[in-house]
Amino acid sequence: MSLSGGGVVGAWMGSLILHFVALGAMFLVAFPFSPNRVDQELPVANAQLVGEIDAVPLAPIDLPRASTIRTTPAESRHVTRTVSPEPSVAQLIRPAAMKAPDFSVLGIGGDSGPWSATVASGGELGPDFFGLGGSARGARTIVYVADHSRSMLATLPYVKQELWRSVSALKRSQKFHVIFFSSRMPTEFTPRRFVNAIGDYKKQFKVWLEGIALGTGTEPDAALHRALSMKPDVLYFLTDADGSSFSEALRQKLDRWNKGRRTRIFTVAYVNRSGLRFLETVAREHGGECRYVSDDELPN
Repeated sequence: MSLSGGGVVGAWMGSLILHFVALGAMFLVAFPFSPNRVDQELPVANAQLVGEIDAVPLAPIDLPRASTIRTTPAESRHVTRTVSPEPSVAQLIRPAAMKAPDFSVLGIGGDSGPWSATVASGGELGPDFFGLGGSARGARTIVYVADHSRSMLATLPYVKQELWRSVSALKRSQKFHVIFFSSRMPTEFTPRRFVNAIGDYKKQFKVWLEGIALGTGTEPDAALHRALSMKPDVLYFLTDADGSSFSEALRQKLDRWNKGRRTRIFTVAYVNRSGLRFLETVAREHGGECRYVSDDELPN
């Protein structure tokens, strides 16, 4: 059967109509028409700022600088120099009302002077005694061994003040003990052991300290032996004795008593320079430092 030209055209038109109908049916299945459909907008939350934000005044502070300590040439090798640590972000910006504490005892720790930077640092650098201790970071147990022989008649009150300042600045987590020596048996703070640096023990120590009187000669051996037997982290040894009071035998004893250098020994040559060389040697051999305190550095 053959189709004429008109029949062919009709067949094509019929085919096209059938295809359009099929596509329309598929569209309605995929996307049904709903006369009730209404486009909706998502809700928007509105916020309103009430009041004003208070501005907190901030004041810039000076960056820490390395402290400078003036000494004579003979003393320059034995004086503690404290370099302030890098400041934190909280230290760089702080409220203007904050001020650094003032430690003005024995004429040290004020706005100026050779010990101002060390003392102002307080317990942050370590237990401080006559400007020593900046390198004694992390010390938890401290023993003070101080001379109260007859030669200390004019200066013992200043030693007591400095001892009280140092002990009162210790943290609660630290422990301390104090021993005075002369030619008799050492005089120890009671109880004869380490105690925590808490308020009750500090008050008890202050009362005991006020009762310390002058002794006679200068024999530190027994006091140093007792102190090192407690195995403290730091030992402070202060004396105004001349060189004749110290011997090579004592240096050898210290070497035995502190074998392994468990304790760092810091020494203070108080007013009298004649025993300075011995005290320098002891401090150097036991990981500490030596400090000479002159008459000019005591309060008038």
